[in-house]
Amino acid sequence: MAFSDQADTTLNYDDSQGSQPSVLQAALTSPIIWFTSGFVIFCVGTEHSLGDWAYSFLCSIQHESHFMASLSISTYWLGMTLARLGISILFRWFEINQLLYLCMFSILINMMLIWFWPSVIMSTVGLGIAGLSLGPLYPTILAVVAKQIQPRLVISAIAIISGLGKLGTSIVPWLMGLIAQKFSLWSLFPYIMLLAMIMVILWTAMKFLYYRPEQISING
Repeated sequence: MAFSDQADTTLNYDDSQGSQPSVLQAALTSPIIWFTSGFVIFCVGTEHSLGDWAYSFLCSIQHESHFMASLSISTYWLGMTLARLGISILFRWFEINQLLYLCMFSILINMMLIWFWPSVIMSTVGLGIAGLSLGPLYPTILAVVAKQIQPRLVISAIAIISGLGKLGTSIVPWLMGLIAQKFSLWSLFPYIMLLAMIMVILWTAMKFLYYRPEQISING
Protein backbone atom coordinates (compact mmCIF):
# COMPACT_ATOMS: atom_id res chain seq x y z
CA MET A 1 0.00 0.00 0.00
CA ALA A 2 1.29 3.43 -0.90
CA PHE A 3 0.15 6.35 1.21
CA SER A 4 1.51 9.85 0.87
CA ASP A 5 3.48 11.27 3.75
CA GLN A 6 1.10 14.22 3.59
CA ALA A 7 -1.78 12.00 4.67
CA ASP A 8 -1.03 12.22 8.40
CA THR A 9 -4.45 12.81 9.93
CA THR A 10 -3.41 12.85 13.58
CA LEU A 11 -2.53 15.92 15.57
CA ASN A 12 1.06 17.10 15.27
CA TYR A 13 2.67 16.86 18.68
CA ASP A 14 5.94 18.26 19.88
CA ASP A 15 8.34 15.39 20.46
CA SER A 16 9.96 17.06 23.44
CA GLN A 17 9.70 15.23 26.74
CA GLY A 18 6.53 15.94 28.63
CA SER A 19 4.71 17.71 25.78
CA GLN A 20 3.15 14.64 24.19
CA PRO A 21 -0.20 13.38 25.43
CA SER A 22 -0.49 9.73 26.29
CA VAL A 23 -0.86 7.30 23.42
CA LEU A 24 -4.43 6.50 24.47
CA GLN A 25 -5.34 10.17 24.75
CA ALA A 26 -3.89 10.89 21.32
CA ALA A 27 -5.77 7.94 19.82
CA LEU A 28 -9.03 9.01 21.44
CA THR A 29 -8.70 12.51 20.00
CA SER A 30 -7.97 11.35 16.44
CA PRO A 31 -11.09 11.92 14.29
CA ILE A 32 -10.11 9.29 11.75
CA ILE A 33 -10.10 6.64 14.47
CA TRP A 34 -13.67 7.57 15.40
CA PHE A 35 -14.78 7.56 11.77
CA THR A 36 -13.19 4.15 11.32
CA SER A 37 -14.81 2.88 14.52
CA GLY A 38 -18.21 3.94 13.20
CA PHE A 39 -17.56 2.15 9.93
CA VAL A 40 -16.47 -1.01 11.76
CA ILE A 41 -19.54 -0.95 14.03
CA PHE A 42 -21.79 -1.08 10.97
CA CYS A 43 -19.51 -3.52 9.14
CA VAL A 44 -19.38 -6.05 11.97
CA GLY A 45 -23.04 -5.41 12.73
CA THR A 46 -23.93 -6.25 9.14
CA GLU A 47 -21.88 -9.45 9.27
CA HIS A 48 -23.64 -10.68 12.39
CA SER A 49 -27.13 -9.42 11.56
CA LEU A 50 -27.05 -11.35 8.31
CA GLY A 51 -25.36 -14.38 9.83
CA ASP A 52 -27.68 -14.46 12.86
CA TRP A 53 -31.03 -13.71 11.21
CA ALA A 54 -30.79 -15.13 7.68
CA TYR A 55 -31.38 -18.70 8.89
CA SER A 56 -34.64 -17.68 10.57
CA PHE A 57 -35.66 -15.76 7.45
CA LEU A 58 -34.98 -18.71 5.15
CA CYS A 59 -36.90 -21.15 7.35
CA SER A 60 -39.80 -18.94 8.43
CA ILE A 61 -40.38 -16.69 5.43
CA GLN A 62 -39.06 -18.66 2.45
CA HIS A 63 -39.99 -22.02 4.03
CA GLU A 64 -36.73 -23.66 3.10
CA SER A 65 -35.75 -26.92 4.74
CA HIS A 66 -33.43 -26.74 7.71
CA PHE A 67 -30.77 -28.46 5.63
CA MET A 68 -30.92 -25.93 2.77
CA ALA A 69 -31.10 -22.98 5.15
CA SER A 70 -28.05 -24.31 7.00
CA LEU A 71 -26.25 -24.80 3.69
CA SER A 72 -26.97 -21.20 2.68
CA ILE A 73 -25.65 -19.86 5.98
CA SER A 74 -22.56 -22.07 5.73
CA THR A 75 -21.97 -20.69 2.24
CA TYR A 76 -22.17 -17.17 3.66
CA TRP A 77 -19.55 -17.76 6.36
CA LEU A 78 -17.37 -19.76 3.97
CA GLY A 79 -17.44 -16.88 1.50
CA MET A 80 -16.33 -14.47 4.20
CA THR A 81 -13.51 -16.80 5.25
CA LEU A 82 -12.25 -17.27 1.69
CA ALA A 83 -12.36 -13.52 1.03
CA ARG A 84 -10.19 -12.81 4.05
CA LEU A 85 -7.76 -15.60 3.26
CA GLY A 86 -7.42 -14.33 -0.30
CA ILE A 87 -7.38 -10.63 0.46
CA SER A 88 -3.79 -10.23 -0.77
CA ILE A 89 -4.96 -11.42 -4.20
CA LEU A 90 -7.76 -8.85 -4.16
CA PHE A 91 -5.22 -6.17 -3.31
CA ARG A 92 -3.32 -7.04 -6.49
CA TRP A 93 -6.47 -6.68 -8.57
CA PHE A 94 -8.03 -3.59 -7.04
CA GLU A 95 -7.07 -0.38 -5.33
CA ILE A 96 -8.48 0.08 -1.84
CA ASN A 97 -11.09 2.62 -2.89
CA GLN A 98 -12.28 0.37 -5.72
CA LEU A 99 -12.35 -2.71 -3.51
CA LEU A 100 -14.37 -1.08 -0.75
CA TYR A 101 -16.99 0.35 -3.09
CA LEU A 102 -17.18 -2.90 -5.07
CA CYS A 103 -17.79 -4.90 -1.89
CA MET A 104 -20.37 -2.53 -0.43
CA PHE A 105 -22.40 -2.23 -3.64
CA SER A 106 -22.16 -5.99 -4.16
CA ILE A 107 -23.82 -6.42 -0.76
CA LEU A 108 -26.60 -4.04 -1.80
CA ILE A 109 -27.22 -5.80 -5.11
CA ASN A 110 -27.24 -9.29 -3.62
CA MET A 111 -29.64 -8.30 -0.84
CA MET A 112 -32.00 -6.86 -3.46
CA LEU A 113 -31.82 -10.03 -5.53
CA ILE A 114 -32.53 -12.32 -2.56
CA TRP A 115 -35.38 -10.08 -1.40
CA PHE A 116 -37.11 -9.64 -4.77
CA TRP A 117 -36.45 -13.11 -6.25
CA PRO A 118 -36.61 -15.53 -3.32
CA SER A 119 -35.48 -19.06 -4.15
CA VAL A 120 -33.18 -21.68 -2.71
CA ILE A 121 -30.56 -21.13 -5.41
CA MET A 122 -30.70 -17.33 -5.17
CA SER A 123 -30.44 -17.44 -1.38
CA THR A 124 -27.46 -19.79 -1.39
CA VAL A 125 -25.56 -17.98 -4.14
CA GLY A 126 -26.53 -14.52 -2.91
CA LEU A 127 -25.49 -15.18 0.67
CA GLY A 128 -22.22 -16.71 -0.52
CA ILE A 129 -21.44 -13.61 -2.57
CA ALA A 130 -22.51 -11.41 0.35
CA GLY A 131 -19.98 -13.24 2.51
CA LEU A 132 -17.29 -12.73 -0.13
CA SER A 133 -18.20 -9.04 -0.24
CA LEU A 134 -18.26 -8.48 3.51
CA GLY A 135 -15.03 -10.38 4.13
CA PRO A 136 -12.53 -7.79 2.86
CA LEU A 137 -14.14 -4.74 4.50
CA TYR A 138 -12.91 -5.10 8.07
CA PRO A 139 -9.22 -5.95 7.39
CA THR A 140 -9.03 -3.41 4.57
CA ILE A 141 -10.31 -0.50 6.64
CA LEU A 142 -7.89 -1.43 9.43
CA ALA A 143 -5.03 -1.43 6.92
CA VAL A 144 -6.10 2.01 5.74
CA VAL A 145 -6.21 3.59 9.19
CA ALA A 146 -2.93 1.95 10.24
CA LYS A 147 -1.18 3.76 7.38
CA GLN A 148 -2.82 7.08 8.13
CA ILE A 149 -1.92 7.57 11.79
CA GLN A 150 1.32 7.88 13.71
CA PRO A 151 3.01 4.49 14.24
CA ARG A 152 2.88 4.89 18.02
CA LEU A 153 -0.93 5.06 17.85
CA VAL A 154 -1.52 1.95 15.76
CA ILE A 155 -1.94 -0.57 18.60
CA SER A 156 -4.22 1.72 20.60
CA ALA A 157 -6.19 2.60 17.47
CA ILE A 158 -6.78 -1.04 16.57
CA ALA A 159 -7.78 -1.78 20.17
CA ILE A 160 -10.28 1.10 20.18
CA ILE A 161 -11.69 0.25 16.76
CA SER A 162 -11.96 -3.48 17.54
CA GLY A 163 -13.45 -2.81 20.96
CA LEU A 164 -16.08 -0.41 19.67
CA GLY A 165 -16.69 -2.78 16.77
CA LYS A 166 -18.00 -5.29 19.29
CA LEU A 167 -20.93 -2.92 19.79
CA GLY A 168 -21.87 -3.85 16.26
CA THR A 169 -22.12 -7.53 17.15
CA SER A 170 -24.62 -6.78 19.91
CA ILE A 171 -26.58 -3.62 19.11
CA VAL A 172 -27.05 -3.97 15.34
CA PRO A 173 -28.48 -7.55 15.38
CA TRP A 174 -30.57 -6.58 18.43
CA LEU A 175 -32.10 -3.68 16.50
CA MET A 176 -32.86 -6.13 13.71
CA GLY A 177 -34.75 -8.24 16.25
CA LEU A 178 -36.84 -5.25 17.32
CA ILE A 179 -37.62 -4.41 13.70
CA ALA A 180 -38.49 -8.04 12.92
CA GLN A 181 -40.82 -8.16 15.92
CA LYS A 182 -42.71 -5.14 14.60
CA PHE A 183 -42.54 -5.67 10.83
CA SER A 184 -41.65 -9.40 10.47
CA LEU A 185 -38.45 -10.96 9.15
CA TRP A 186 -39.20 -9.62 5.67
CA SER A 187 -37.43 -6.50 6.89
CA LEU A 188 -34.06 -8.30 7.17
CA PHE A 189 -32.73 -7.57 3.70
CA PRO A 190 -33.89 -3.93 3.54
CA TYR A 191 -32.18 -3.53 6.91
CA ILE A 192 -28.93 -4.97 5.54
CA MET A 193 -29.22 -2.69 2.51
CA LEU A 194 -29.59 0.30 4.85
CA LEU A 195 -26.48 -0.76 6.77
CA ALA A 196 -24.53 -1.11 3.52
CA MET A 197 -25.60 2.39 2.47
CA ILE A 198 -24.47 3.79 5.82
CA MET A 199 -21.06 2.18 5.25
CA VAL A 200 -20.89 3.74 1.78
CA ILE A 201 -21.63 7.16 3.28
CA LEU A 202 -19.07 6.76 6.07
CA TRP A 203 -16.31 5.61 3.71
CA THR A 204 -17.10 8.41 1.26
CA ALA A 205 -16.91 10.95 4.08
CA MET A 206 -13.60 9.49 5.31
CA LYS A 207 -12.19 9.51 1.80
CA PHE A 208 -13.00 13.15 1.13
CA LEU A 209 -12.07 14.37 4.60
CA TYR A 210 -8.78 12.52 5.03
CA TYR A 211 -7.55 11.06 1.75
CA ARG A 212 -6.83 12.07 -1.79
CA PRO A 213 -7.46 9.47 -4.52
CA GLU A 214 -3.72 8.93 -5.05
CA GLN A 215 -3.28 8.28 -1.32
CA ILE A 216 -5.64 5.30 -1.32
CA SER A 217 -3.46 2.98 -3.35
CA ILE A 218 -2.46 -0.64 -3.11
CA ASN A 219 0.36 -0.53 -5.61
CA GLY A 220 3.69 1.09 -4.94
